[in-house]
Amino acid sequence: MLETSNVVKITESPDHFLLQIEPLEDNSTAHLKKWLQESQKFIKAKMEVYGGIYFKGFNIDSAQDFETIAQEIDPNLCDKHPFNCSTRTWHTKYTCEVANPDTKKSLVPKGMHNEDAYVGYIPETIMFYSLEPAIQGGETLIADCRKIYRELPNNVTNKLSGKIIINKLIVHEDVLRVNSRIPKDFEVIKELGKSHNSQETLRLSENLAQFSFEIPAVIKCDFSNDPIWFNLLHIAHYFSYNVYIDTWFAYQRRKGFLNKAKAILIIGLTFLTDLKYLVKNFMNRDPENPAFLSEIGNYYVSDATKISLFDRIQISLAIWKSTAAVPLEKGDMVVLDNRLTSHGRMPFKGRRVVLASIGSLTSVENFTASG
Repeated sequence: MLETSNVVKITESPDHFLLQIEPLEDNSTAHLKKWLQESQKFIKAKMEVYGGIYFKGFNIDSAQDFETIAQEIDPNLCDKHPFNCSTRTWHTKYTCEVANPDTKKSLVPKGMHNEDAYVGYIPETIMFYSLEPAIQGGETLIADCRKIYRELPNNVTNKLSGKIIINKLIVHEDVLRVNSRIPKDFEVIKELGKSHNSQETLRLSENLAQFSFEIPAVIKCDFSNDPIWFNLLHIAHYFSYNVYIDTWFAYQRRKGFLNKAKAILIIGLTFLTDLKYLVKNFMNRDPENPAFLSEIGNYYVSDATKISLFDRIQISLAIWKSTAAVPLEKGDMVVLDNRLTSHGRMPFKGRRVVLASIGSLTSVENFTASG
């Protein structure tokens, strides 16, 4: 046991890098809430060291219970983030499903990312709660962003240390109206962009707006001198090379020849889907169709530093070297420092209902560019 407490068991797990907290006897939400109220300084300090906490074995039985616990950890939860381009199913004011509730399986993993790391304001924390685990798979993936930086080859870190990434994010205004309830008025949209540190907001068409965000490629936080890898440069805009890599390593985790064969098959099918998409996009491009818009925008380094495909693949490999899987059971939750820990999801079968709660937003201007 790492720490002594007469209420909870606090340990480090050999299976992941998060601090793990379990009940000793009383696993009720009320008991956990009381302990959290008395342990605010402890939680804050341990989040900075471990990058997150895994609450395992508590009887967090509903979305409302999850929201209650989340508010003890961060009293200033965010109920809507206008640039989080996925429209979500909300259970309570501050909890929403991470995916379409009708999705019964996914053969590919959800790639690793820091929530909203492509815009000017990001959540300091993000929390996930398992309401209904999948029949098979669906583990929550976590990666230590400080370790990712250490795993990167020098040629990549030298290119990006101290650099600023520009993100040109094109958003269909329907998304803004759903997520923020703002009117279809460009002056209001421009003010929204300004309030989230968009350096320039342009009207591209009747339905499309473009925002320009500046994000440090590598950051330092006030509580850590370690460089922190904080960007989405590894995510492909067109051909899904990062999905191919993610799929291979996800199925490698399950071990065995059949899983390797399955990974190769899924990668091949994903490649064909990409090819069809590119042909369709080239032959009949409709810029007004939200399906043709990148959810994370168009990234490039401000001083025109060239980031090659090989560089991006090396970034993906470093991420997987720094990744662990947390098999959330019903009622379990994880709390992640969104700056220190990126997250994703393993492939799954069966209905999987995981809720998220987004912590208070902070400006990327509060980060120090490392390098």
